[in-house]
Amino acid sequence: MNNPSPPTPDRPEFNPHGEQLTRRDWSFLIYLGLLGLLPLIAAVVLCLILLTRYPNFDTLPKGPAPLPEQHSGQQP
Repeated sequence: MNNPSPPTPDRPEFNPHGEQLTRRDWSFLIYLGLLGLLPLIAAVVLCLILLTRYPNFDTLPKGPAPLPEQHSGQQP
């Protein structure tokens, strides 16, 4: 009844553990590589921006950052 048909020569059977990498495999590997490089690129860009803005690290504000003022709905 449910006899699987033998593989045809024009469409070979899919073998996920085969030794040959397909174009789809390479696309996925490139995607994963770029996805892994994005945080590294973002960190380098952030460092470059900070180094150009504060080249000597002496111009950074001293102490903790001030808390923002809390505005209530009432006028004093």
